[in-house]
Order: sequence, then structure tokens, then C-alpha cells
Amino acid sequence: MPLISTKGVYGLTAMYELSKHQADTPMQIKEISANANIPQNYLEQLLSKLRRAELVKSIRGARGGYILARNPSEIKVVDILIALEDDIKNDDFVSIALL
Repeated sequence: MPLISTKGVYGLTAMYELSKHQADTPMQIKEISANANIPQNYLEQLLSKLRRAELVKSIRGARGGYILARNPSEIKVVDILIALEDDIKNDDFVSIALL
């Protein structure tokens, strides 16, 4: 079984930060970056992958940012890692709920 890369760890951390935030209010990248200690440019790349995997939604505008695409209890760690890691298959991990 492959080890989780920095990309996976940062992605899990970003998703955790989003799960702690109010669901109806977007969280800006700079806020996620500061709270999770993830470089902003790198975080943008990760959030883009998570958005394409329909795990987060992006909200445009001055008060925009990111929110989870669904309830945190419905998001599995394996889904996050599959979205971010290029060499992970669904069979490599046991499904574990994010929260």
C-alpha cells in the first residue's frame, strides 16, 4: 500500500479546515492556508483537483471562497486521496468517514 504524500496530507488538512467552517459561508484560500499552514499556491492546485472531484464547491466574488460540496460525514478519506493522488486506486484503502 502506498504512503500518503504531502499532497494527500495537505488535502486532508484543507478538507478538515473546511469541515470546521460554517457550511453556508465560503472560506477563502488565504484563511485555509493560514489555519492549515499550507502554501497558498499549492493549496490552489489541491482545491482545483478537489473541485473537479466534486468534493468542494468554489464561490466567486469578493466574499467567495470554498465550501464542502456535501455534508462532512458523507466525505470519505479515500475519496479525497483518490482525487489528489495519481497512483492510488480505490482498492488500496478502507473507506473511512472524514468525521
